[in-house]
Amino acid sequence: MCSKEARRTILWMCWVVNMIVTSIYYILSFITSTNLIKSYKLLDISISNQIWRAPVAASVLGGLLVLLFNLTSCAILIRKSIEKRGPGLGYGFIVAMCFTLAFFVLLCGLVLDGFRETVSTELEVKLVGTWSKYNTGQYIGTIAFAYICFVMFILFFFALVIFQSAVSEELGIVTVQAAGAAGPNPYAQMSELPFPPAYAGAGDASLPGGGKSAAGLGGSVPLGAPAMAAAVAASAAGRGAAAV
Repeated sequence: MCSKEARRTILWMCWVVNMIVTSIYYILSFITSTNLIKSYKLLDISISNQIWRAPVAASVLGGLLVLLFNLTSCAILIRKSIEKRGPGLGYGFIVAMCFTLAFFVLLCGLVLDGFRETVSTELEVKLVGTWSKYNTGQYIGTIAFAYICFVMFILFFFALVIFQSAVSEELGIVTVQAAGAAGPNPYAQMSELPFPPAYAGAGDASLPGGGKSAAGLGGSVPLGAPAMAAAVAASAAGRGAAAV
C-alpha cells in the first residue's frame, strides 16, 4: 500500500496531466469562437443565424467551464493539501463537477462536429481571405480535443474517487497517551493510590515524629497512606492510655 503522501503526489500528477490537456482544449475553443464570430457576420449563411449561434456557444461555454474547473480544482486541492482536514464539501464539489463536465464537453464536441461540413463549405470556400484551411484545422482540432477532454475528465473523476483517502485524514503521528499519564483509578484501593509529593517529606504536628516516619520509629522513610493511618491510630491509643 502507498503512503498518504504518495497517494497525494499521484493525485496531483493526475491533476497536472488533466490540466495540460484541457488547457489546450479551451485555448483552441476561444480561438475557434473568435474566428466564427468574425466570419459568419461577413457572410449571409444559408442557415438561420439562431442555429449558427450553436457552435459559437458550444466553443465559448466549453472553454469557459473547463478553465473554471481548472482554477477551482487547483484552489481546493491546495487548500486540502495544506489543511489536511479531510475531503469536505469542496472536494465533493470538484468530484461532481468533473463528472458532469465530462459529458458537457462531449456535448460541445458533438455540436461543433455537426457544423463541420457547414464550416468547410460555407466559410472556407466563400471567405477565402477571412477563413483559411488553417482556421478549419483549428476548428477540427477543437472537436478532437473535446472528445479527448471527455476521456480525461472521466479518468480524473476516477482518480479523485480512488485517491480520496489521500486527503481524508490528517497526516502525522497519532498522539498516544503515555502509560501513567492518566489520572488515578477512582475504584483503586487506598493503598494503591499514589501518595501526594507534598506530604512525602512534610511534617505533621499531630503525628509522632512530625509525621516523617512510622509511629515515631525515627526512620527516614516517608509515610504512605496506610502508614499514616496506623500512626494516627497509635497516637490516639497512646493518648487514651495516658489519660487512664
